[in-house]
Amino acid sequence: MAESSSQVRPHSFADPGHKTLYKFGGIMLILIGICELFANLISFLPGNNGWASPPAVSAATFINTLAHARAAYLSWGLFTIVDFLFVAVIVALYFAFKSVNRDALLIGLVLLFMTAVLDAAVAEVGFFAATSLSTSWAAATDPTLKAAYFVAAQNMVMLTEFAFPYSFAGSFAGLAIIAAVMRKKWKWIGWFGLVLCAFFSLSSVLFMIPATSFMGSFIPLGIFWLFIFSVAAGIRLFKLGVGTS
Repeated sequence: MAESSSQVRPHSFADPGHKTLYKFGGIMLILIGICELFANLISFLPGNNGWASPPAVSAATFINTLAHARAAYLSWGLFTIVDFLFVAVIVALYFAFKSVNRDALLIGLVLLFMTAVLDAAVAEVGFFAATSLSTSWAAATDPTLKAAYFVAAQNMVMLTEFAFPYSFAGSFAGLAIIAAVMRKKWKWIGWFGLVLCAFFSLSSVLFMIPATSFMGSFIPLGIFWLFIFSVAAGIRLFKLGVGTS
């Protein structure tokens, strides 16, 4: 009996009836880290906009978008995949950590879910539409039609700009709460997540202030840290499913 208790203790906080879900959620979390890393790297390629605010739509921005259309669509596709993969991860994390602090966990997971919905329904749609409009603008010969594409693209850019602050705040607030819950069982992963959220929040706020905008150059470092966090947490979640965590 004592031996049986010692075998269960290391991962007894997780609901033992959802091992397949933990393995699946762990794999999805690892894929999220990979997709986020490559999507952001593509965004920072020469000629792309990185994390800078989208510029006002003009002929120059349309021409630039056309020159990097493949990269733009690939980046959009990867970010969209991330939004859908989050659903499985959210469910897996709930059953894995609900015994640790159910109320805090629910708040964090709801914030992440709402952020994923906002991204998929608003930000990603706006980004995809603005990129598609650049192709339509290039094919159009009627000046009136070209002007209409400008107006439509500007509206899409405004839609994306509107969603970004809420998406960013919601995702990192949710991640910070979840990391705080993780810290009670996965100490270094939880602490790493909290430090990551603090770094992203501070560097992003300073990036928006002209006098400290140079902090934007540190954001790619945070993106790499986010990749490490996602992969490490994904591996631990997967191990819950095989009973070795």
